[in-house]
Amino acid sequence: MHIDFSGRTIIVTGGTGALGGAVVKSFLDAGARVVVTYVIEEEVAPFLERIVEQKYVDLYRCDVRLSLIHI
Repeated sequence: MHIDFSGRTIIVTGGTGALGGAVVKSFLDAGARVVVTYVIEEEVAPFLERIVEQKYVDLYRCDVRLSLIHI
């Protein structure tokens, strides 16, 4: 089954890791623009090497765990 994500933007937190990178690649292959947040700087270079042919990826260093509000 193939879902078309053309024209959509997807946010993947932790997308530079092994599992997150596979998720990012799947969304890219489905036509999405992907916004990736990461914490570990050392994961960025290998991530970019794996998806070098892809054009619609934005990377932001952001620890989303710090943004959570506990009620």
